[in-house]
Amino acid sequence: MALEPAQSIALSLADKIIRLRNFAFPPGSVRERFYLFLIRPLMLLLVAQKAPQARVEIAPEIILRRPKLLRYEDVRRILIVKCDHIGDFFLSLHACAIVRAGFPNASITLLCGPWNRDIARASSLFDDVRCLSVFNRLSGAGGRAFDPGEIHALALPEFDVAIDLRCAPGTLFLQNHIRARFKAGFEQTPYLEASSDTDQTHPALDFALPVPSPSVAGRTNAARHVQALLATLTSGIVHLFQTSREMPPALADMLAIKSPVPLRRRGKGPLIGLNTRSGAPTKDWPLSHFIAMAKDLIAQLDATIVLFGTEYERDDGARFVAELGADRIDDRMGKIDLIHMPSVLQQLDLYIGLDSGMTHVVALSGRPVLCLHAGVAPIEGFGPVGPCVRVLKVSPLACAPCQLSSLDECEFDHRCMRIMTPERVVSEIKAISAEAVRQDSPAIA
Repeated sequence: MALEPAQSIALSLADKIIRLRNFAFPPGSVRERFYLFLIRPLMLLLVAQKAPQARVEIAPEIILRRPKLLRYEDVRRILIVKCDHIGDFFLSLHACAIVRAGFPNASITLLCGPWNRDIARASSLFDDVRCLSVFNRLSGAGGRAFDPGEIHALALPEFDVAIDLRCAPGTLFLQNHIRARFKAGFEQTPYLEASSDTDQTHPALDFALPVPSPSVAGRTNAARHVQALLATLTSGIVHLFQTSREMPPALADMLAIKSPVPLRRRGKGPLIGLNTRSGAPTKDWPLSHFIAMAKDLIAQLDATIVLFGTEYERDDGARFVAELGADRIDDRMGKIDLIHMPSVLQQLDLYIGLDSGMTHVVALSGRPVLCLHAGVAPIEGFGPVGPCVRVLKVSPLACAPCQLSSLDECEFDHRCMRIMTPERVVSEIKAISAEAVRQDSPAIA
């Protein structure tokens, strides 16, 4: 349908506002309430008046993500960037020692000012020392013009982790010219950006800490303060990777508790667990889609379906049994204590869940997980973490991520989950089953 110019302008305006919503109107803020009660109604009225038959056109598709997080064992090359002056470099040595102790088997390269070369080599903390003059040798001599070609001339290899150890502005932009799978440093807060070079773009960091106000009134010595900040950053990076080596101790303790609830396979196919709710309606898949999927899994894979959830979801279980029968549906909704839930879930061949706490528990425990992810939050920030995780998500959507918790606020009929068909999910489950058979894995029978 061809649109009049006024209609196109109205739809373009609506789409732009939706794209900027999270940035301009943070969830829970006064500005968000201003948006919900004034701007959005006016926007919808404008679209209704100018284009009563039109909709914002998109071409979304269901995409599969297999999160591949950098594991502790994968960290073999580390780059530490500390290009400032002698005193600052000495203050960073404790943080460098934390990195060395945290990754004893990794090769650590230091990028520093040439005046710190001998000190760095004498410290025995680094396997390689490279020099780059980002500043003048004397701190009072002012800055110098920096040519990005200088860092490219060093022909640095690709690193697994690159860490900038300067709290103040001045070197973080170097990360734009460094190849690394994981980049870390200090966030450049507004008061720091005001004094930074405006022509240097700050990169997106995978791990960042905010720098507190530079005021030292009522605090300890500023040098000690800087040392503590650097130690906090490097300790955080070490712990972030070390926690990926094993499941959380508390979860391991719960898995050790013997389950009083044995699950019984009622067919020759896989034992598949489902959780139909997430705690937020905007993250839920339609119940009719879950039932259609379960029906296909029983027919095509001879699967046994185990339903998990709270007592508040028992109506879902009753509907499953009513439509599919009790011979292949094991309804455990509201019947298992939370303390026993992790060990019960370990009996499954596959768990299918939403963006919820239970999905994260199963993923962390190492069992195969298929997560049906809504457009509420980005996968990158809130997707489940584990060795056997797959995520299905509808993308791209101009309205996502929306951070909405009520379906009444959704302007697009919850399309991020409705577009995800049961047939598409079943095809992914069959692919998981085939892959498990190829690898001779017991995960899927």
